[in-house]
Amino acid sequence: MSVVSGTGTTAELVTLYDACFNLVVALRSFKQGDATGGASGKDGRFTKAQIDAYISAVSAAITAVNA
Repeated sequence: MSVVSGTGTTAELVTLYDACFNLVVALRSFKQGDATGGASGKDGRFTKAQIDAYISAVSAAITAVNA
């Protein structure tokens, strides 16, 4: 992995952390049922599109760190 080889920059790692944090918050909300499409299915804090965007952001950040 590029973190071990030293090619992952601090900025890239911070971006990855932020993306992961946002995804965790959204998924926790989804699990608890207060995000759209969660256990309750009610409208809430995050839409499915927002959760998809957070997943994409994590994927992009991982790609950047591994480049």
